[in-house]
Amino acid sequence: MVGFVGDWYLFYVAIRFFINHAWLRGILFLLAFVVIMYAIAMNVIYYFTNKTTKLDPSPKIEKLLGGRRVGEEQKKSQPTAPAIPANGLFTNDQILPANIALNEHEQANLNRVIKQLIDQQLLIVDYNQMSEKDIISYNRKEKKTSFSSQARSNGPVF
Repeated sequence: MVGFVGDWYLFYVAIRFFINHAWLRGILFLLAFVVIMYAIAMNVIYYFTNKTTKLDPSPKIEKLLGGRRVGEEQKKSQPTAPAIPANGLFTNDQILPANIALNEHEQANLNRVIKQLIDQQLLIVDYNQMSEKDIISYNRKEKKTSFSSQARSNGPVF
């Protein structure tokens, strides 16, 4: 819609150039108007109807550029990639262990922020939909901590 309105402004400018006897500029602006209006018409026909026209250059351009990409249909059927945190994706052997010492005031503030994140559903706490028995057996078997948030849930980066 914006391109359609802006294109008519090009037509207006072309007419003003013709009135002021700037023929070359007027012709160039009129040519730009015709090309852009043609592109807008092709977009309307392509997106809002199921029809094609004989003057549509899309198949010729597609043929010139080598046709459809191989595997394009396969990409559509594959699931999307998992969410990767903005600060990177690391394995446990790439992370340095850290101990945090908090006083009561800092711990209260941290608890308040975590509660706000849970309330706003930015942090999902469901233990990856495991029951209490599943959590206990996972902890005993893997000898790892079972986190309450989902593996793919990324907290906001401040």
